[in-house]
Amino acid sequence: MSELVTWLMNFFREFKLLTIVLPWERAARIRLGNHVKVWEPGWHLRLPFIDHIEPLNTRLRIADTGSQTLTTLDGKTLTVGLNVGFRIADPLAALMRMQQPEQSCAAIAGSVVASIVSTTNQAELTVGAVEKHVVAALASETTYVFEFVRVRDFAYARAFRLLNENCYRSAQVHIEERKL
Repeated sequence: MSELVTWLMNFFREFKLLTIVLPWERAARIRLGNHVKVWEPGWHLRLPFIDHIEPLNTRLRIADTGSQTLTTLDGKTLTVGLNVGFRIADPLAALMRMQQPEQSCAAIAGSVVASIVSTTNQAELTVGAVEKHVVAALASETTYVFEFVRVRDFAYARAFRLLNENCYRSAQVHIEERKL
């Protein structure tokens, strides 16, 4: 019963003739599935059942990479975490390029940090160098405008790997098989 009510609500929602694009948004109007136009903020007329409107927030967004534990070229363990501030300048290019902007930018930034850390010695690795490399890589990879990249976690530490009982047993079996 609730599926029917939802379907009816969506059906009648399609009869809307006016669409309002808010000041911090841009919208892509897709007519008949292939004619695309970007709408600026304001009131716009739409054709029911023919136009599909995809609003896109253009305010500053923050992507968090999470903390990564990586190893430098000289074998030191480093934990790095980044925040990436960006905004969408071209809504059409953003819609065509990436589905989830925050996760996409975080994934690209995390992979850039991993490649930088793994190819650099501890003495040469600084917070500023990491930020500079990530900004350059992100600018070439995506269609967004990057306001900042900030390292929020940068610490050298010893890494300890704990094995639970099952992992320890499987490791013993593997060692015994290698002896045979």
